[in-house]
Amino acid sequence: MDYYSKDLKSIASKFGKKFSCGCAQALDEIYGECITIQGDVEYDLWDFLNSDKELKLLNIPENKVVWEEKGQKKGRKK
Repeated sequence: MDYYSKDLKSIASKFGKKFSCGCAQALDEIYGECITIQGDVEYDLWDFLNSDKELKLLNIPENKVVWEEKGQKKGRKK
């Protein structure tokens, strides 16, 4: 994430406030430094990235966003 000049912790905080969910800066074995967001935000994240002035300037490419299904969702069949 050296490419992005913003502090990942402050971006994670912004996501947490916007989506009212758990969000943190993390160090992942596969992805390296990243931001993890807990919750169903996949439908709203791109709109937020394109509408927020500061985040829009980062020009985050679509291939840098990875969706993972972890944990239990309400109503999900096992």
